[in-house]
Amino acid sequence: MLQQRLTTDLTNTRLDLATVNGSLRNVENAVTKVKADINTLNTRLAELEERLNFTTFKTLTELTEWLKWDNTSAYEYIPRTFDCDDFAFTLMVHAFSSGYKMGTAIVYLSDTLWYIYYGGEYYWKAPLSYHTSGYWIFGNHMANLAYVETIGWVLIEPQTDAVYPLDTYEL
Repeated sequence: MLQQRLTTDLTNTRLDLATVNGSLRNVENAVTKVKADINTLNTRLAELEERLNFTTFKTLTELTEWLKWDNTSAYEYIPRTFDCDDFAFTLMVHAFSSGYKMGTAIVYLSDTLWYIYYGGEYYWKAPLSYHTSGYWIFGNHMANLAYVETIGWVLIEPQTDAVYPLDTYEL
């Protein structure tokens, strides 16, 4: 009788051990998958953080080489559909996508003088805005601004990739 009870206990213990070992393998597999998921998420996080670390252009050559690579100036100009503001915003988005800082600037042309409105601030004298067809008009052209570390601020014509150095001061 004792022999039979010990044999049954031994069989049950072996079955319990097999069940626990199976559970352990399941947990180990789950841990391996979670570690792989963590590595994937860490890689994605590093990529996103890198994309958020926008930089200025180091040199004018870096900017002009990037403009040659970018295809914004090749887009078709379509009056009132895809015009200067669309070119400027597209170039800015492409710059951000490439990791560069760039803004847009509303440019005023009055006789032979250029005026710039940037970041809610007027630089030089800006003419008054006027209202037409349900829209406020705040300038007659839009371009881009970028800071180049070696020469300062530049104005970029996004339709032609022309670059106009403004000065070495910072806004």
